[in-house]
Order: sequence, then structure tokens, then C-alpha cells
Amino acid sequence: MKYLILCLVAVAAVLGIALRSVEVLNHNYVFVYDQGLDMLAARSIAVDHKLTLIGSEAGGGFAGLPGIFHGPGYHYILAGISVLTRGDPYGEIFALWVASLLSVWFLYLIGKRLFGFWGGVATAVIALVSPAFIGMSRMIWAPNFAGLFVVAYIAALLVRKHKNFSDGLLLGLSAAFLYNFEIPLAAAACLGALAYLIFVDRIKVFRVWGGFILGCAVAFLPMAAFDARHGWLTTRGLVGFFLHPAVVTKTAPFDVAGHLSVFLYHASGIFPFITGLPFWFWFVLLALGVWFFRPGVKEREARNGMSGLVLLVLAHIVLFLPYRNPIYGHYLTILSYVYVLVAGGIIARIIATRRWVILTVSAILFIVPSILSYPKTISTDYHDYGGTAKIRGKKDAVDFIYRDAKGAPFGLLVFSPPVYTYPYEYVLQWYAKSRYGYLPTAGKDKIFYLLIEPDPEKPWSYRGWLETVIKSGTTIASWTLPSGFMIEKRME
Repeated sequence: MKYLILCLVAVAAVLGIALRSVEVLNHNYVFVYDQGLDMLAARSIAVDHKLTLIGSEAGGGFAGLPGIFHGPGYHYILAGISVLTRGDPYGEIFALWVASLLSVWFLYLIGKRLFGFWGGVATAVIALVSPAFIGMSRMIWAPNFAGLFVVAYIAALLVRKHKNFSDGLLLGLSAAFLYNFEIPLAAAACLGALAYLIFVDRIKVFRVWGGFILGCAVAFLPMAAFDARHGWLTTRGLVGFFLHPAVVTKTAPFDVAGHLSVFLYHASGIFPFITGLPFWFWFVLLALGVWFFRPGVKEREARNGMSGLVLLVLAHIVLFLPYRNPIYGHYLTILSYVYVLVAGGIIARIIATRRWVILTVSAILFIVPSILSYPKTISTDYHDYGGTAKIRGKKDAVDFIYRDAKGAPFGLLVFSPPVYTYPYEYVLQWYAKSRYGYLPTAGKDKIFYLLIEPDPEKPWSYRGWLETVIKSGTTIASWTLPSGFMIEKRME
């Protein structure tokens, strides 16, 4: 029976790695608003040498947190990779692929340390075939890049013994550093760490608390420096958020039911064996974790580890259920790693009771759907052109315009449904300038082109842009590319 499980593990590893490798092999990755904005910020650091103390504004300015910014660490990471790849975003997608596989390996080590060999194997297998984990490994985005640092935080929380100043310092640093990817991640991590130190470790040693507080302070130092230099903008934003009612949504504040549904939907994406997990599965998973590792269980490290994982879930609930504005799935990124560890611990406990029939059925439920669906998915995704969303469609549109221009100067105006044209600005700066030796102007020259990205939900919306922003120019030619991009060539 063990050999059957090991064979399933091998199949899961092959499929999990193969599906994570699609963009690395076909060089065609998603490159839209967020990727363009972040890569422009990274270029500003790497090429223009403009150092910064902040990252992007929280929620892109639409999260109800005005004046509050994520940390700059993510942009510095992208900048460092860009230096090595001369600005090619492929370097970032390759780095994300490596980081995702390292995350699985470290999850195996954490699971093994807490729950034994089979706990580590089960944790790694779930992470390998999890649709959510596969998705996080295939798109350049701050919450996805946070994965390796989330694993480091969980290791600092659950694996290290919190007895010395250095232990508290490492825990504080790893928790607060997550604000460089998403502020909600750091808030939940710090709250979860506090709960663990108080209720599980019952720390009363000042040097541990001193190290933890110093670690948090050091990680948040760039935010504090920026705040002090800009009239306490962040502080005023936080005070305003807590004192004033919700401004982002017209629904009633404290939408507990709506927030809980986000928790359940997020959990349903972790496990591949049921499409759309029933709402009760989330509670059953946590209840089994608590039961199998309840007080009195001999394995103290396993019991404390499961207690810490459940406390992390409770910390997220306490933090986000009263939140007045909408919460999003990526706020719960830490819980993705928590759930696979909880499931890995439960499977290890089942193995310990020698209930191999239950284990075999569980393993089949996890892996067989992947065996049936992933090969087709890999083939489909590998050949997917991606329309206007992926980098190949954008590069092909730029190439089409330059070839038509035949080396002559021209103007270029871009319509994009998100209004902001960050991905196109970056493709021009990185790709077009190096390949063709010059850039178009951003105005209406004698000859100018319109690059139009149709909105799938409102395919007519670009007409308003033509009538209000463009207005003038005689259309010489127009094309619709295979990607869906529309191009017009006009003479002013």
C-alpha cells in the first residue's frame, strides 16, 4: 500500500512541476495592469536609479486606504531580477517558478518537522497539485512572490523555539516584512505571531518580546521614514480609515456573511478533489486538526504546530471579519499555506493509526482528478496565445505597428479598459526601444497609430475614447489582429 502512495506522489510531482512550467517554456505570460505598474517601478529603480521608500498604493488606490502604501521590497526584488535579464519580464516569471518549487520543498520540511515524514510528504503533494498553488506560480504579482517569505514566516513561527532575543527578532522581521507584498499579510502575520507567543508558547521572557518588537520596527522602518518625510500621510490615512465609515462599497459596513464567503471560496481553491468545496469542508478540516492534536496528545511539537496553524486562521477571522471594506482572496495568502499544513498533519495522523484504506481513498481523491485533467490543461495552456492579456499579443501588436511605420517617426495612443496604460509603456521602453532603436511620441504626429484593447464586457467602450480624446485625424487603414487588438493608422 505504501508503494501505491509513493507512486501517486511521483505522479503528483511530475504533473505539479509540468503545469508550473508552462510560462517558463512558452515565454508567454500574463502582462496586464499590475505587472506593467510594478515593472515600471522596478525599471525606475534599476535603470533610473530612483530609490524609493514605498511600493504601490494599497489596493491601487481603490481599497479604501488612501495614503497607505505597501513596502518597497517587492519592487527592489523585481529591479534586481531586471538587472540580470536586461528588463525582460521573463526573468521574473522564471524566478517565480523557482520560488514556487522552493516553497513546496520548504513546506515538506516544515510538515516533516511538525508531523513526521508522512506529514511532510502529504503537505508537499497537496501543494504540488493544488490549483491555487499552481496559479500562484504562474503570474507575476506581489502576493504570488510573497509565497517563499510566507513559508519563512511560518518556519520562524512554528519550527524555531522562542527562547532568545534572536528568535523574537527573526519572527518579528519575517512577519512584518510581508508588508512589502501586501499590508494585510503583515497585519495578519503579526497578529498570529502575537497570539502564538501568548497562548501557545506563553512567553514571559522580556528579551523574546523585545526582539519581536524590534524586528517588526526594523521591517516597517521604510514606511516610518516615508511617513515622517511626507507629513504623516500614512498615519493620517490609517486614522481616517478607522474613524470614518466605508467609502469603497455602498453595502452596509461589517458585512460578516460576505467576508466569510470569501474565506470559504478561498479555501475551496486549495484542494483539487472537489469542484467547489461545500461550505462545511472548511470547518471540518479545522475541526479535525483541533481534534487530532487536542491537549493531551503526546507529540508536543505536533500539537503546538497545529495550535499555531489554527491560531493563524483565527487571527485572520478576527482581523478581517469586522473589516468595513471588501476583502479579497489575496489578503488570505498565508492561509493557503496553513490549510495544506493542516491537511498534511491530519493525513500523518491517519497514517499513524494505520488506517491505510482511508489514506488510500484520500490520496486518490487528491491526485486522480489531476491525473485526468492536468495533461490536457498543460497542452491547452502551452499553446494558448492569450489574446490581449499576455505578453506575446502585446509584442506582436507593437511589432505590427513598427513594421508598418518602416522606420519613420510616428505617434502612438493606447486605449485600455483599466484606463492606465502601464503594460504598454513598459513594453515600449523595454522591448520596442531596444529592438527598433526609437520610441513613438505620445501625441498626434503627422502620422499616428491608435492601439485599442477592446473591453470584453463592454466591447463598444473604445468608441467614446475615439470621440472624446482622439476626435481628429483621417483614418488611412485599420486592422484587427489575431490577439484581438484593433489598430488604426491616422493622418492628422
